[in-house]
Amino acid sequence: MAPDARRDYYFSGLALASCIGISREFPDVDLHGALTSQGRAMVAAAADMTTEQVLLSFPFLRWGDYLTVPSILEIPGLRAVPNGLGNASPLTTMYLYHAVHDQFPSIADVDELVEKYRADGVDVTYRRFRFGEHMIVALTGVPGALRFLSERFGATRGRARAS
Repeated sequence: MAPDARRDYYFSGLALASCIGISREFPDVDLHGALTSQGRAMVAAAADMTTEQVLLSFPFLRWGDYLTVPSILEIPGLRAVPNGLGNASPLTTMYLYHAVHDQFPSIADVDELVEKYRADGVDVTYRRFRFGEHMIVALTGVPGALRFLSERFGATRGRARAS
């Protein structure tokens, strides 16, 4: 089974919202052509929802039931969508974290971005999570990101720094 076809977890509706948005922005992404009749009905129902509404309305999706292609990543035109991330290096210290098993973007793409930023002189703290996938790591990585921000802004636990 394709890796993203088994993503029947609570936040799986996020991919639905993402696909709808990407297909609106990039007409060459043929979302509707890659959907079954049930998939087209689902997209029509979700088309005007907020992200939160999609997440609450479409948990535990089994994408294989709604696609005519093997996986979300095989939706015609999706892989050709330009990604502007990394075109310009940031001017500030960065904290990045990513799941090793995440496929969109792949860990190799994130590693390459971090290497580019570092080569451009950006101070990057980078954490690779070996366990978990996209949504799990998005949540489990928050404490480290908050700690990083607290250290940069001088906040202490329980009270803000006096200026």
